Amino acid sequence: LSQETVFTLDEESLLANFCSQIAAAIERERFNEHRHQVELAETSEKLYKTLLNAVSHEFRTPLSVISGAIETLTDAALSLQEPSRHELLQEIQRAASRLHRLVENLLDMSRLDSGRIHPKLEWCEIGDVFSALYRRFEPDLSSHPLKFSTMDQVPLIFIDPGLLEQALAHIIQNAIRYTPAESGIEISAQLADSQLHLTVLDHGAGIPEDALPHLFEKFFRVAGTGSGGTGLGLSICKGMIESMHGTITATNAPGGGLCVTIRMPVETMTPILKAPPDELDQ
Repeated sequence: LSQETVFTLDEESLLANFCSQIAAAIERERFNEHRHQVELAETSEKLYKTLLNAVSHEFRTPLSVISGAIETLTDAALSLQEPSRHELLQEIQRAASRLHRLVENLLDMSRLDSGRIHPKLEWCEIGDVFSALYRRFEPDLSSHPLKFSTMDQVPLIFIDPGLLEQALAHIIQNAIRYTPAESGIEISAQLADSQLHLTVLDHGAGIPEDALPHLFEKFFRVAGTGSGGTGLGLSICKGMIESMHGTITATNAPGGGLCVTIRMPVETMTPILKAPPDELDQ
């Protein structure tokens, strides 16, 4: 049988002091955890309200357009000429496309927040990504010409082409929305130090310098912009690029406009392939 340990008064005092300190540390941890949960709840509530306000506004506008156009088209008392019917159908198509983009953004944000976006890497040519972007934005070329350029010799690169296309599309869509009609947008790609450098340069007015650090935050919109939007596009773009271990930054270009730069580590493969088709330089 083990003998009972007898502590001296000093040892008992020291042990009591240790116990008191441990209890205080545990209490502090509990308090900090509670405070952290409260902060998370407050942030979540704020995001929820912001998202609800943004989405409700963004949904309301295209739904009103669609409803009004359909009501006009189905009104038997109106005998619309073909040009008028065609214009109303185009309005419905544009509004439906806007709703589709909004739903896509919400789904992408949900996937990013839950960590369910996983890049599917494959060997591809950057010119193929540019060609896909050209086709996607072809209806916008009359108001915002797109110019794509790459290095003279283009090797195959190991990336997720679909994810990269989506990320670039968010940037281009943002540039189209916030720059004057007829102003061009330049997209370029270069390889340097095992990194793919992509830049998207618009020719708008740029943004205030104090807004640059917040440009890729959720729901952030530059003060004074009245073009609608939820403020999610660039945040989603940032999440997509970071899922491929890349970085994204934005600066005001010296000659005017906003320049968004993406840098991603990539593997390359020879032989060298040809640059993208000349018809993309439009």
